[in-house]
Amino acid sequence: MDTGLIPLGGPLQALAAWLSSTRLHDVAAGTQWLWATMETLHFLGLGLLVGTIGVLDLRLLGVARRLPLAPFERLVPWGGAGFVLNLATGAVFFVGAPYQYIYNFAFQMKVLFMLTAGLNILAFYRSAPRFATACGSFRAMKTASPTAYSFVSFPLPI
Repeated sequence: MDTGLIPLGGPLQALAAWLSSTRLHDVAAGTQWLWATMETLHFLGLGLLVGTIGVLDLRLLGVARRLPLAPFERLVPWGGAGFVLNLATGAVFFVGAPYQYIYNFAFQMKVLFMLTAGLNILAFYRSAPRFATACGSFRAMKTASPTAYSFVSFPLPI
């Protein structure tokens, strides 16, 4: 019997069993206010990510064209901080309840999209400066930007 993308059993089953036996699992699952605190921080991270990168995406897609792009670009580190915060709190959730997440199809898709978005942003930031230099302007690079940010701007509230 299969659930989601990952078949039952195998190395991920062993990982879930191991995570369930760790001290970190006991703390994550057994501390009264830790889970609620992590959820609060997770939503704060999601707000930072969507609020900053989402606004930049809209600007790159042509909304509010009269506004300069540079102030929006300065928000990107805040979006990155939100992403890192979500990774950290998400790891606590995963360790705290590995069997709840490991075979959950929605969670599997979320991880797949996050990996795709991360690789997409990495590729964009590695190639964008060379692309802009080769084209002689930032305008050509802005044309590619909505595509580069598209996966990050599609949050999955799971």
